[in-house]
Amino acid sequence: MRYQFSEDYLRAISLAELKISEIELNGFPPIGREEGVFKDFPRFRWVKNVSETLFTDIRKVDITIIWKQGNKVQEYSLTTYLGRGA
Repeated sequence: MRYQFSEDYLRAISLAELKISEIELNGFPPIGREEGVFKDFPRFRWVKNVSETLFTDIRKVDITIIWKQGNKVQEYSLTTYLGRGA
């Protein structure tokens, strides 16, 4: 069981980094919330929340990866800041 958790946790980290890379490639992100499921890993859901900061050219991006591990819901969150023209 512990091995499965470690494997899933590493998968969640990789998926969060993948989602951040996708956002970076699409340019300056609009403010808002989105969520979805990874096509290749349907056990894993993602939530993206983009919010304003004190600087108009910088956005805060929170990515949360959610999956079920037995009877428990697990989460991994990653936060980054993206600038306009970055």
